[in-house]
Parts: sequence; structure tokens; C-alpha cells
Amino acid sequence: MEDIFLTTIRQLKIFVATIENRNFSDTSKKLGLTQATVGFQIRLLEEYFKIKLFDRFPRKLTLTKEGEVLYNYAQKIIEQIKQCKNEIEELSNLEQGSLIIGASTIPGEYLIPQRIKHFKQKYPRISISIKITDSAEIIESVLSNKYDLGVVGKKINHRDLDFYEFVEDEIVLIVYPNHKWAKQDCISVNELKREPFLIREEGSGTRATIEESLLNNKVSLNDLNIVMELGTSEALKNAVCAGIGISLVSKHAIEKELKLGLLKIIQVKDLFIKRHIYIVCHNKRTFSKALDIFSKSLRKEDIDR
Repeated sequence: MEDIFLTTIRQLKIFVATIENRNFSDTSKKLGLTQATVGFQIRLLEEYFKIKLFDRFPRKLTLTKEGEVLYNYAQKIIEQIKQCKNEIEELSNLEQGSLIIGASTIPGEYLIPQRIKHFKQKYPRISISIKITDSAEIIESVLSNKYDLGVVGKKINHRDLDFYEFVEDEIVLIVYPNHKWAKQDCISVNELKREPFLIREEGSGTRATIEESLLNNKVSLNDLNIVMELGTSEALKNAVCAGIGISLVSKHAIEKELKLGLLKIIQVKDLFIKRHIYIVCHNKRTFSKALDIFSKSLRKEDIDR
């Protein structure tokens, strides 16, 4: 069966050319084949479909009813093969394509958009969709090939995944300007336990990093007065600005609020939270040219910064 499909496209092309040229002689000249080869390929088609394709008259070939059916399908098949070839060539040349990128909140809202802007200026026909969710879901979606790659706030050990350092991130304590700590330069870790505390949801890379850092200082999340869990850094910032509580957030997320005086950073003694944001890829996946260039451009821009 496989051998049949390997030869049928060529046979269909010869069949269509024979109809367009109306005889074997002109067809063979146009295709650079012998008349015997043209006739043989037509016979193979007739044997495969178990039909007669032509009524042969002196100096003239006339399609049978069955031949007309095959001719209509053959034209469509040949045209689809051409379109398929063109699309593959365009993808290989980066002329068009689409990518689905999963990004956790910090890279998805504050880091990736500017990178994509630069990429699109160079490759305008590459369509990019960003799906913003938590790091755990993104990693799972990269594993299942739902996302082409991910940009996440945590790293796991998995034989099918490669993680590349993207940017460094610092997580800082923020309060609203009228908070009682706003005029202090530094507080202790234990003081965190007494204040209403806002935190990201389960599965967040930011939350996992905060929890690990606090445990290193002998403080668990259960020791904190957590009054609210929120799904995004934007929601956390708004809640802190509204005076609902304090929070630990990425410094990348609060640049605008710091400039406007809407939030204030407070140092916490012996609590220094730094981490890397990672690009995660499935190492068993064959990268399209567009995906390969995009992933390399993300890493290159970080090197060039």
C-alpha cells in the first residue's frame, strides 16, 4: 500500500497532462518521457482502480465516465499538494506560522510583550498567542505539546523538559504609602506574622519561591495572617493599594507604582528573595523554524540587555 501512494502522485500528474495534451505523443514530449513510460503509468492507474480511463480513437483520447471522475479528483489532489508544499516552504523560510506561548503572570504581563513587539517587527507574519496562567499549568501544557514553549517562575526536574535562564527576578515586600511601616527602612521576618497578608494562588511560581524563602527563615505560610489569595500580580497590587494588606511581589511588577508613589518597598531583615524566570521547552519536540528563532531571540535579548 505504501509503494502505491509513493507512485500515485506522479501517475496522477501524467494522467492530467495526458488529458490536457490529448495524446500520449505530445504528453511524452512535454514531460520528457517516452511514450511507453506514459502508457505504462496510465495502465498502472487503470489496474489500481480496476477501470478504463480512456476510449482510444485514432489520434484522439476520450475520457470515460470513470476517467472524468478521476480527472476531477486528480486536479484537486495535485493542487492541494502544491498548496501543502508552498505552506511548508513558507514556514521553513519564516514567512508565516503561529506560536502558542504559555507565560506565568510576571513574564506574561511585564516581560514578554516588549520582546514580542521586537520579534514581530522583524517577522510580521508570525502569529503569536500568549496564554497567561500559573507556572504549574504551563509546564504541564508544554509537556503535552499544548504550548510551543513556556516562560515560568519555577523549575522542575523532568527528563523531557529543558529549562533556560531568562531573566533574574527579585521579590520584595510592598505596603501602601500610609501603612505604619511606610516610614521604616527595615522590619524583621517575625513582624510579617502579625499583618494581614496577601498571597498568590497555589501553583504560582512566585508563591513557591516565597514559601521556600520563608521556610529558610523558619517561617511557614501557616504562620502568616493570610487574608486573601489572588490569581494575578495586578490583583495583589490593587489590593495592597487599597489597604487590605501587605504582600511579597516581583519587583518587575511594581515599577510603575513605585514611580507614581502608590506603593513602597520595605526591606525585611535576612529575607533576600531572588530567583530566575525560565524558558521551558519540550526536548523531544521538533522545533519549527519559527519556534527555534523565537526561543533563541528571547534568550539573545536577555544576553544583549
